[in-house]
Amino acid sequence: MLRTRVLTAVVLVPIVVGLAVLGDPWAALAVLAVSLLAGEELTRLLPMAGLPVSRVATLAAIGGVAAGGLGLLNGVLPNAQWPILIGAVLALGLVGILAPDPRAGFLGWVGSLFAIAYAGVLPAFLVVAGGLPEPIGAASTPLAQLGVRPGAGWLLGLLALVWGFDSGAYFIGRRFGRHRLAPVLSPGKTVEGVVGGVVVSAVGGLLACWLIGLEAWHAPLLGLVVGVSGQVGDLAESLVKRAAGVKESGSLFPGHGGMLDRVDSFLFAAPALVAYAALVLGAAP
Repeated sequence: MLRTRVLTAVVLVPIVVGLAVLGDPWAALAVLAVSLLAGEELTRLLPMAGLPVSRVATLAAIGGVAAGGLGLLNGVLPNAQWPILIGAVLALGLVGILAPDPRAGFLGWVGSLFAIAYAGVLPAFLVVAGGLPEPIGAASTPLAQLGVRPGAGWLLGLLALVWGFDSGAYFIGRRFGRHRLAPVLSPGKTVEGVVGGVVVSAVGGLLACWLIGLEAWHAPLLGLVVGVSGQVGDLAESLVKRAAGVKESGSLFPGHGGMLDRVDSFLFAAPALVAYAALVLGAAP
């Protein structure tokens, strides 16, 4: 299993890093694909968890909201995410109203709104992070010297922070883990693993600061804020899977599960990075 996971990662990592460097429109199109694939898995899991969503209508809403939020519809309708989001809420409410069973209609509407927020809105923060302005000192970063586009450092830094946390939590948790973090949702995760994850994520934070052009004292804060947010995202997806009674969200990636299994940490970590940039650095998107 570990060998399969490593081989899959060897294939995926260069693709993800390449998309971060290339930026839009390729990054936005990739995130749209992530939203649709995650939405497909989510609309399959939610009925198993007792939320009978309309798959076709919900997937269409996820795709529309994601495309609008990613700016892919700006040539047709600027700021399209807001009218699409409002229209989706109303349309899916109508689907619920027309359902034969009011309880099923209501639960389906609630589930659809959750799916839109989870798979349609949160992934867009990956592109938002890639559009953050460069801080003072960014002109001296290695990326700037290589002529890499502005914003790539933020995405590459996000990868370093999340992957650092995941690696530290996994290996340190396996070696020293004694106290279960969330035994019902994810029996393998431990408190010791989280501590190790934060430490390694802080090391990844040093790389992120170097790439972005930030002072080194931001590294432990980024490791804590972004790393722990990613862990919460992982547990949030585990909550959905446990409610649905499945171990993995899908089988898209050998040894890694489905799309949600791969992006769950980033769905919470990316908004945390954007919030940190806005609140601490004053770098609003």
